[in-house]
Amino acid sequence: MGVIIYPEKLKIGDTVATTAVSMPANEEKIDIALNNLREIGLKIQETSNVRNYGNIVSSDGKTRADELLELYRDADVKYIIASRGGEFLMEMMPYLDEHRDVIKNNPKWFQGYSDPSLINLYITTNFNIATVN
Repeated sequence: MGVIIYPEKLKIGDTVATTAVSMPANEEKIDIALNNLREIGLKIQETSNVRNYGNIVSSDGKTRADELLELYRDADVKYIIASRGGEFLMEMMPYLDEHRDVIKNNPKWFQGYSDPSLINLYITTNFNIATVN
């Protein structure tokens, strides 16, 4: 498998981003979680789909992939958290695979649990980049 790449450690003032890789965030919990991160001195960035409460899915698969890839391109973002899981994650995976170099060339922490664990697996097994589950 090779040597595991560990992205930079978070520091006070770093930016943590959240994106909805499947369903939009839980409306009752997202503000609590993000405020907790702010209280410890982190900056917060959200993609446009995190609070897209109009449908069960946060956005189409390509949009979700594009928003995640944009966070990887953004040098200010040091840590990415999937705001929620959901059974629609698979719809975005082919679009990630089309842009493998974006993730490979911009290692940063990705955190997801349950359904987003597929992204953790994808990143770690394809690019040897550590993730958080």
